Amino acid sequence: MTLSTKMVHTANITNITTADTFASSFSLNSTPPEIENLFLRHGSQETLNSFKQLSNDKQASHYLHINGQSINNKHDDLDILLNSILPNINMLFLSETWYTSDTIKYTHDKLEGIHAYRDYSKGGGVSIYLPKDTNYVMLPAYTQCCFEYEALAVQISQTICVVLYRPPNRSPSLFLEFLEKLLSFAHTNKNKLIG
Repeated sequence: MTLSTKMVHTANITNITTADTFASSFSLNSTPPEIENLFLRHGSQETLNSFKQLSNDKQASHYLHINGQSINNKHDDLDILLNSILPNINMLFLSETWYTSDTIKYTHDKLEGIHAYRDYSKGGGVSIYLPKDTNYVMLPAYTQCCFEYEALAVQISQTICVVLYRPPNRSPSLFLEFLEKLLSFAHTNKNKLIG
């Protein structure tokens, strides 16, 4: 599992949206051992600093992307992450879930999972976890798992939430064509894009 963080501040000041990555000087000495172990296995001191900064900023929207590399054996790590470190997460994006239609998916008491599966081989798959009771619409034209890329897109009001994954050693041309269509759709409809 690869942990990455991004704290996003959105301001609609003359249609300008800004996103900044933050870090802080948080000490591991005040961190419970199970959380320290999580970061030693999957991240770094810098990642922990970013997570701590995220969880303390109540003004920020909190989005997290994890490349799971098979998320099924990491449910306990996700619980620690979402319940202890980032309890105020707004959205969780997962790539390489390795989920299938028969897999028991990760569940969380505050988040609902939406999934797209790779059906042509093992591995892959993408998921988005949104707060429960969120009104969203699936975007089937932008949700697909094919050989060249995997994508899952939902729309919440004027915001499109998308998780994209391009497997290694695959031609980027179809992925870039898909991305261009998605960006054009978002621009034409004046949507914000998160993912």
